[in-house]
Amino acid sequence: MPHATAYVAGPGDANEPSQYASSDTLRRRTQRPGGDLSEPAVLQAAVQDRTFRGEIILFAFNFCSISDALALMATLRRASFEHFLPFTDGRETCLAMQHLAAAGGGLQHASGTRQSHHPSPSPSTAPSLGPAFKP
Repeated sequence: MPHATAYVAGPGDANEPSQYASSDTLRRRTQRPGGDLSEPAVLQAAVQDRTFRGEIILFAFNFCSISDALALMATLRRASFEHFLPFTDGRETCLAMQHLAAAGGGLQHASGTRQSHHPSPSPSTAPSLGPAFKP
């Protein structure tokens, strides 16, 4: 079993490795290009890529909750959790979230790579995010 490098506060304020820290493991996986999650093959690949020890964190959001979704992803990543898969209510919401994230420095995969989720007309008009939008 790989050694996790993330730590969480344990009993007596001691730091103990989290058995759910997935960032190191998922960073080493080859990331597939993104796509539309409404396509069954893309969804299956995304779930397979993002699953860690049989677990995946799923959440959904719409345009009005983009900031909440970004905050949740940042929180998960600070805890070294990369095994999440957000769902949007459509391409427009996904692209709007990508723009908002890029304005704040963007969210990247733990490996530092950026990947598109949806094909975009121009890289300058639709900056890509990490695996949250790839899967």
